[in-house]
Amino acid sequence: MKTDRSHHRGTVYLSVIATAAVVTTLGLTGLALVQAQRRRDQAVVDMLDARAAAVVGLDWARNVVASTPLWRKRTASTAGVLAERTLGRAKVQVKLLDPADGDLSNSDLDPVEVTSVGYIGSVTPGGQGAVQIFSQTLLPRAVPVSSLAAAVAVGGAVQIDKGVIGGYGLVAANGNITASGAKVRSRVRSGGSVSGGTYSGGQTSGATAMVMPAGDLFDWYTAAGTEIMYASLSGGRLERLVLSSSSNPYKKSATDVNARGIYWIDCEGKTIEIQNCRIVGTLVVLNAGAASKVAGSVTWEPAEANLPALLVKGPMNFDTRLKPLSEAEWSTNFNPAGTPYANVSNTSVTDVYPSMINGLVFVSQAARVDGELMVDGAVVVGMNLTVAGTLMGVYSDRVWYDPPPGFASSYVMVPKSGSFRQVVR
Repeated sequence: MKTDRSHHRGTVYLSVIATAAVVTTLGLTGLALVQAQRRRDQAVVDMLDARAAAVVGLDWARNVVASTPLWRKRTASTAGVLAERTLGRAKVQVKLLDPADGDLSNSDLDPVEVTSVGYIGSVTPGGQGAVQIFSQTLLPRAVPVSSLAAAVAVGGAVQIDKGVIGGYGLVAANGNITASGAKVRSRVRSGGSVSGGTYSGGQTSGATAMVMPAGDLFDWYTAAGTEIMYASLSGGRLERLVLSSSSNPYKKSATDVNARGIYWIDCEGKTIEIQNCRIVGTLVVLNAGAASKVAGSVTWEPAEANLPALLVKGPMNFDTRLKPLSEAEWSTNFNPAGTPYANVSNTSVTDVYPSMINGLVFVSQAARVDGELMVDGAVVVGMNLTVAGTLMGVYSDRVWYDPPPGFASSYVMVPKSGSFRQVVR
C-alpha cells in the first residue's frame, strides 16, 4: 500500500509545534514562578529592613530623650514628630505622644508613648511598600537631690546643745557641726568642720556640699492639695483629731476631703501648733511664724508612700515626746472608720499609738528640736538645725529610690516594663 508521506510530515510538524508550545508555556510559567518568588523574597527583605529601622528608631528616641534637655518643648513644637531619618534602604519616622493629657511640654512627670514607623516605599495605608510600626511607653524616674541620701540633712550648720542625735543613718550638713556637752551616736559629715562633744559614729569634714530642694517645691503640693483655712484652727492649734484622705475635721463640703491626703495651711506669719493628733497624709505649712511647733504625741505618716509627711515653708520647732498617743488621755478616737491603724478601725477610746513620724520631713528655714523626736524616713532642713533634746533619725532609702515631687534634681525617662509592642495597622 502506498503511504502518503506529505500527511506524515504534517503530523510530525504539528507535534513539534505542540511540543514547542508546551515547552514555551512551561518556560514562561517557570519564569513567572521565579519572578513571583523573587517578589516574595524581596517583600520579606523589605519587611525585615523596615522592622529593623523601626526598632532602631525606638532606641534612637530613647537616646535623644536622655541626652537632650529640651526634648519635650522641641517635640511639642513639631506636632510630636521627634525626627525622620533614612537608614540604608529604609526610612523611619519617630513620634512622641503624652498619653496623660496630650501636652508634651507641660510636665516632666508625664509619661511619653514613643511610636516608631519604619518603611520602604509608601507609608500610606494601601500604598506600595513595607511598613513596620513599634511603640513603647517611657516613664519618668526622678533623680533625687543629694540631700536625700542622709537621715538628717541640713543646708546650714548643726548645733547640738546638750542634746542627743542617734538612730540609723548619716547626719550631714553643708556648714559646721558643733556639739556642746552632747552625744552624737550617728555618723556625721560636714561641709565645714566637726567639733566638740562625743562622736561615736565617725565623722568627716570638708565634704562636698549637698544639693537642697528647690524653693518652688511647695507649688506642686498646693496645686494637688486642699486648703485648710488658718482661721478655722482654734487658737492656731491643730490637735486632738484625725486628718487623712477620708477625714478632714475642717471640711465645709465633701470636696474638702483630699483623696491623696494632701492639705495645706497658709499661716501668714502666725504661729501654728500641731500636737496630740494622728495624721495620715501630707501637711504643708506655709509662712509659719517663728514660734510654730510640733508638740506632744503625734502619730504621723503620709497617705501615699512616696509623699512627704510634713513640709514647712518657714521655721519649725519640734517639742514632741515619745510617750504613746493615747485615746483615753485626749478623749479622742484615733482609728475611726476610713482611717484604720494597722488595718483596724473601731469606736473605742482605749487604744494607744507610737509617737513618731514615718516619712520625709522638710523645713525650708531653721529647725529646732527640744523634745524627743523620732523620724523613720528623713529630715531635711534648709537652714540651721539646733538640737537641745533628742533626735532619732532612722533613715529609709525609700525617699532616695522614690523621691517625692519637688525633691528631684532631674528626671530620666525609662521604658515601662511590658510596654514594647508591635502596632498592626
